[in-house]
Amino acid sequence: MLLAFLSLSLLAAEPTPAAAAPRGFDVVALGVQGGLAQGDLSSFLLARRGQPAYLAVDAGSVLTGLGRSGGPPGPVLRDQIRGWALTDPHLDHVEGLASAVVDDVGTKPVFGLPSTIDALRDHLFNGVLWANFGNEGKDPLRRLRYERMAPARPVHVDDVGVTLEALPLSHGGTTSTAFLISDGDAVVAFLGDTGPDLVEGGSRLGALWERLAPLVRGRKLRAIFVECSYDNARPDALLLGHLTPRHLLVELGALAALVSPQAPSKALQNVVVVVSHIVPTLDGGRSARDLVTSELEAGNKLGVRFLFPAQGERFAL
Repeated sequence: MLLAFLSLSLLAAEPTPAAAAPRGFDVVALGVQGGLAQGDLSSFLLARRGQPAYLAVDAGSVLTGLGRSGGPPGPVLRDQIRGWALTDPHLDHVEGLASAVVDDVGTKPVFGLPSTIDALRDHLFNGVLWANFGNEGKDPLRRLRYERMAPARPVHVDDVGVTLEALPLSHGGTTSTAFLISDGDAVVAFLGDTGPDLVEGGSRLGALWERLAPLVRGRKLRAIFVECSYDNARPDALLLGHLTPRHLLVELGALAALVSPQAPSKALQNVVVVVSHIVPTLDGGRSARDLVTSELEAGNKLGVRFLFPAQGERFAL
């Protein structure tokens, strides 16, 4: 039976010997919705288990999420967030960063594919739309140090102690990013906005599943963070580079078939699928979150363990 809402204890890693360093990640959900959810937009903090040094993956809502996660946001923002990784430059993924860097946070790296970094530099931190908080261009304030990543070439984020790898995704005619984050043993995959290969007309999700399949077989992949923006009533022509439960389940099925062609229904039982970026509606009635959740539950034939975090929630992977 589908576990739509996992307890924190179920998400915790298996016990390790006292002498061994803890495996896995601590996660804080700073923003979990998409589109219309002003103040609750895509952003997660990830740290090695038990370490107070975070990599922020996307930054749609930062200060609001920190406030809801407990404690004053200032110390976390200034001292514990050691870098930013952005899946794309759209406002629902960077709006919180623009607000956060107004504070004196020092100079921190911001990682992304070149198209993301260039758009951030040219169209947001350009001295016109917002002050130039980057380290390039005219009169830079140097709160951010741009780090352009080559696809499939991992870099080490020294201050967090993780390795970060970027792979391109298709997002309605633009490029988004899937980040693979590793502590040297455990791995999580964080997918930015993406449409299904069937609709996008490419094979970028397929290529990502090829990359993840051996990690699943080796029990290294702890979780897949993935968007599911709309319910199944959304027509393909209006997906705008996003997923529905039907398409997400098809894509997860493709991964499962790569992991175990003989037994795909059991292939993903050790991987948590963290679902976010559900776009709320303004029309009343049943919430978009409820619709997406129920449709994923009804269509789940893979035994996938789904998690739908709330803003401010902390959990371990």
